[in-house]
Amino acid sequence: MRKLPFVIAPKAEAIKETVGNEEIGTLELPRVNDLSPSDRLFIRQASKDLPNLQREAVKIAKSIKAQRPTKIEQDPDVEGNAIAAELGLHEIYSALITSDTETLGEFLGEILDYQDVLERLIDERPLIMATAMLRRVEPNWTLEDTTTSVSSKLVSELNQFGLKEENGWKTPDASAEPLTDEQLGE
Repeated sequence: MRKLPFVIAPKAEAIKETVGNEEIGTLELPRVNDLSPSDRLFIRQASKDLPNLQREAVKIAKSIKAQRPTKIEQDPDVEGNAIAAELGLHEIYSALITSDTETLGEFLGEILDYQDVLERLIDERPLIMATAMLRRVEPNWTLEDTTTSVSSKLVSELNQFGLKEENGWKTPDASAEPLTDEQLGE
């Protein structure tokens, strides 16, 4: 390994974090408050065949929009008079990601397609993150090793550790901005 000519060298010893418990086993992993370049590279390569959830939602929302769905609204000019109004892409997107069957009831198939994509990601992303964390202590560890040798509870703990590392151990910002119509491509 080559050494860089640091003026101030980084701390030589990483903090060790214990992941797991007596029931599922414990591992000591280096805590670096970030994902390393090798962690990120592994995650990117292992995720390359996974769908992008936002992109899939926009694609499905555009497909629904092409079918010109409508909603019933009250006519603002005439009390008690209902009119049919076309749903906007942003409304469709929001209804899709929240599985709003009241708004998109006639598009149940599309809601189920979106949920299939979501379930695949929910199943596979934690395995990928857990494997990336295990590779910190076992560089040749594979995704298959994780699926065959690690309990689901330990995968969950490793995934949580990895997510904390990715966020620098800061609490995530709950005020994330929703997508605008422009970002959705409308």
